[in-house]
Amino acid sequence: MNRKPKQKSSRKKSHRTISPIPLTVLIIIIIVSIVVAIAFFFSAFTSTESIVKDKISALTKNFYENHLYVGIVNTDSLTDRSTFENTMQKYAEDGFGTIRLRQILHFNRQMSAHEKDFITSYCDENRTYVKIYPEPPFDPESYRTEYHYSCNF
Repeated sequence: MNRKPKQKSSRKKSHRTISPIPLTVLIIIIIVSIVVAIAFFFSAFTSTESIVKDKISALTKNFYENHLYVGIVNTDSLTDRSTFENTMQKYAEDGFGTIRLRQILHFNRQMSAHEKDFITSYCDENRTYVKIYPEPPFDPESYRTEYHYSCNF
């Protein structure tokens, strides 16, 4: 049996190159994938406790600045600045008393039922509370808070 040697094809093999547009798209997809993976990685470290506390803090801010402070400013007996400052100074020392989570949630009616359920699934509405202390110059953003949590994180 005589075998004939294989003849090499006279055609040259062409090298395929990737055009710049698909390469750019591929690079963008890889970068976006990495960013999304990093976001998921760091979100795993955000604890339920910090999420709930941040939500309660935001609700308290809204409650004080848009309800409690406005109510005090609009009181007829506090029309002059010195009377207002004297009244606020008393609260700066003693705080506005205990403001329960239940009261704060009740005020924030625009909050969804799902958000309220999320917070109350972790924190007791009656035993979780905050004390707010106004601070000079007694504008809506000048205050400090003390939180007392009764939550199961």
